[in-house]
Amino acid sequence: PSRIPSSGPSMVPSGSPSSLKAFIPSTVPTRVSPSPLQQSPTLFSGPATLSLTNLTVLQCKPLASGSTNTCPAAEEIRPFCRPNRRTDHCSFETSFLRLINSRKLIYNSSPSTVRKAGYWYDLIDDKLGAKLFAEEENIATPSLLYCSSHGTTTGLSQFNAPSSNQGFVIKAVGFHSNKGIFVLPEGFDGPELLSGKNKMTKADVSAALVASNATRVVVEEYIPGETPGTLPDEYKFHMFNGKVGSIIFVSNPGTPCACFAELDGNWNRIDKQGCFQSGNGPVMDGQCVHIDKLRVAPTQMKGLDMCATVPSISSTLLANLTATAQAASTRIGAYMRVDMFVSPNNGGVPVVGEFTAGHTNGLVHCSAPIDQGTGCVDSC
Repeated sequence: PSRIPSSGPSMVPSGSPSSLKAFIPSTVPTRVSPSPLQQSPTLFSGPATLSLTNLTVLQCKPLASGSTNTCPAAEEIRPFCRPNRRTDHCSFETSFLRLINSRKLIYNSSPSTVRKAGYWYDLIDDKLGAKLFAEEENIATPSLLYCSSHGTTTGLSQFNAPSSNQGFVIKAVGFHSNKGIFVLPEGFDGPELLSGKNKMTKADVSAALVASNATRVVVEEYIPGETPGTLPDEYKFHMFNGKVGSIIFVSNPGTPCACFAELDGNWNRIDKQGCFQSGNGPVMDGQCVHIDKLRVAPTQMKGLDMCATVPSISSTLLANLTATAQAASTRIGAYMRVDMFVSPNNGGVPVVGEFTAGHTNGLVHCSAPIDQGTGCVDSC
């Protein structure tokens, strides 16, 4: 919640050893948290697939052919348009982005305040803290192959790469949005998927980590997508104390066909209105929150354009993803984005890649269903 309530944690029972038992309560009291993205499923009646015509006429600028759109035309799930980014004027109490920013200010300036109130979400924003938490909750994460010591330089020189061209992923601790991440499906001296480089050596990675001022790294197993040498699709769940706010689906990550869509918990798209940033304070247009319709700028969301369509999803997979996100979120007890993927290599079990407390650093979000009662665009 944007204003941290006064409530203390109950400690982990002594019979349940915990690497984080000094910080993480075994049970989290029920809290009524502001859930600005949380909507009733009955509000969403649109299909999961949007036609190209709909995206053309709504808040999304179609991409021109050429360098900005190099995905093969035959690829069905592909970037089609760049969402408009508009400013809304939600109240301070209902703005999702202000929630992110106010929490960040609190835990950056006074982490002890967060802990005293019974919260610890900032601890699992760290990649190692996230792994410890997931292990306690029996949530699948990629196997940890190596981690450097705290307070040292990157320490990658001490990492002995697995033999037989086994792939792995190197992640700098403390960064987000793919910064300091290197996906090497064939190990060193092979391709790196996020940058698209055909060859990356250990020295190349070390130099890049030093340039980014990374101080710690972890190395995880590489889990492929549908085909070897690719990345699996991503499912990023906005979670509010066990409740699904919305789902960001990222298709074909690390390729020219990478794109995103935002959906509700029933896999219906709620991104037809483009993306939003926060204005200065509450302004209303009658019943509706004011949106600056004239101040628009087509802008990628974290380097991604919007998908023309999204694939259908099996009820089993959606239920498994939701159950994993809910299990983590209920224990956390506050807003957290739970980022997952599924690989054919692990039998379809959802794997958590990371927990993100500060979605886009509070700059932008793309969830805006239409309130069928008022007809308002609900971007708050």
